[in-house]
Amino acid sequence: MAVGAVHHHLIKVGLRSKASIVVESASAFSTHHFAVLIGYGASAVCPWLALETARKWRSSTKVEKQMSTGKLPLMSQQDVQRNLKNAINKGLKKILSKMGISLITSYHGAQIFEAYGIGLELIDVAFKGTVSRIGGLTLDELAAETKMFVDSAFPGESETMDKLKISGMYQVKPNGEYHGNNQEMSKLLHKAIGLGGDAPDAESYKLYEEHRNTRPATCLRDRLDIKSDRKPSISPRLNPLRTSLLDFAPVACLWAPFLKSATKRLRSP
Repeated sequence: MAVGAVHHHLIKVGLRSKASIVVESASAFSTHHFAVLIGYGASAVCPWLALETARKWRSSTKVEKQMSTGKLPLMSQQDVQRNLKNAINKGLKKILSKMGISLITSYHGAQIFEAYGIGLELIDVAFKGTVSRIGGLTLDELAAETKMFVDSAFPGESETMDKLKISGMYQVKPNGEYHGNNQEMSKLLHKAIGLGGDAPDAESYKLYEEHRNTRPATCLRDRLDIKSDRKPSISPRLNPLRTSLLDFAPVACLWAPFLKSATKRLRSP
């Protein structure tokens, strides 16, 4: 948000082309974070906490032991930081390639994003020109959320904290954030379809369906309800399921523009 606000202020006063924005942040640790920072005007990013975390990981007793036993290749702290940098660069290249962009200069400040859960107040301050169809956070709400994160990392005077709380942002953790793809749902679905050689179990599918329908909202479509007074029906014009599955080949979809045989495959009745 700070990067976007400075970026648009410099544009407003006519100084954007005469200045570069260099970001030193503890909050940047995934490729998406870097993509957003660059997309909203950052010319360089120093993820100091991510680099510090990499160094601490390398110096841990567990990693030292794994390297000494050959379970991990020998690496210095510089090697670990270089690996992190290379991983971020590869992730950025992948993001750019999906957009059909070849140069980072073409992505820099381009704002090729659509906001999800950001209110117009914040859009006007830092993300002018970005589409935000459903609205979302205000400045006050963002401040309250930021304070909540800070309070979770710094205990009060009479409190002690052994380690930071793991919120489960990337991996399912007990008492952490709910994930749409989780072990319980996977096990129920595997059992329902008979994965592993067992017979399909209709009761497991009912449990899976119940879990799916009562789970917390994890994406925008989970907030939508279909209301209709019509009963579901199967049109007689539809092809049988087996025939439809044979006609649809995902690999052919990927290569259809290039392979004549793939195009024929998709067009076959």
